[in-house]
Amino acid sequence: MNKRYIGVILGLILPVITMWALYEFSYGGDRPVSEFIESLIRLQSMSTMIAIACLSNLAVFTIFAYTDKYEVSRGMILSTILWAFAIVVIKFFVQ
Repeated sequence: MNKRYIGVILGLILPVITMWALYEFSYGGDRPVSEFIESLIRLQSMSTMIAIACLSNLAVFTIFAYTDKYEVSRGMILSTILWAFAIVVIKFFVQ
């Protein structure tokens, strides 16, 4: 269970699930996801939304670090760095 690839997979998928939960909380599923994404782009807050969604990685990282699953924690750090790179690209080149 203490494998780095598990942390990478969790770290890449968890922010997507968090963004979906934020969409459900914001729109309640009444409007399509494309409208939610368009509003984020229009308000220039896509990178902010991704950064907020990546906070879920912090909670999971803390749990694995305290349970001595250091390889999974390292995978979480790696995936968070990948998300940070995506945030920078979106912030400076897309928006």
